[in-house]
Amino acid sequence: AMWLIQILGVAVCANLFWLVRFVSHVAVQGGLPFKHWPNFKGNSYTALSHYIIGGHLFDHLGFPLITLLAFAGLFAMHPPPPPPRVVQRVSTVAVTVDASSGGGASG
Repeated sequence: AMWLIQILGVAVCANLFWLVRFVSHVAVQGGLPFKHWPNFKGNSYTALSHYIIGGHLFDHLGFPLITLLAFAGLFAMHPPPPPPRVVQRVSTVAVTVDASSGGGASG
């Protein structure tokens, strides 16, 4: 978990140059300029899945290198399954000795 905090810290520091400007100008930011367009609600799930499978979501033209790296990163973040545990069972035999039945010296 510590490595994740370190990565997030580096990412925040690397993005501060635009994040500070963005937060400081929130009051003058307008709405969406393209609300009058017919597709302002976005693409459908099927179109997005075709973009992802075809590699056009991150790499519109050309070889889908960024898409492949994104999928590799998703699989790299998933931790491997733990190794199978070997359970060893040890049988114990309890032996009790009764001292009153001649197991010891009597006085």
